[in-house]
Amino acid sequence: MMKQYQAIVSLEEGFIGKGGMDALLSNLLNRRDSAIRYANISIKNQYHFQVGHRETMLRVNEADEQSIVAHVKKWLVHPAGR
Repeated sequence: MMKQYQAIVSLEEGFIGKGGMDALLSNLLNRRDSAIRYANISIKNQYHFQVGHRETMLRVNEADEQSIVAHVKKWLVHPAGR
């Protein structure tokens, strides 16, 4: 099913590199020796000790809509592998 795509971007609200969707997709692509470019957008492995609405916390963690669009645009221009 994924063979039809040249690139995949996954988005999750969990920490990156902790066994979430990013690990699943990366392992799947690696096992199949796929040429599909892959990028993951998720929460960085750090805690913010502040309280706020969901939208505020997404912005603080650079996981809001504007940050996601900027990240994907930058990745499309300068891909860094899988």
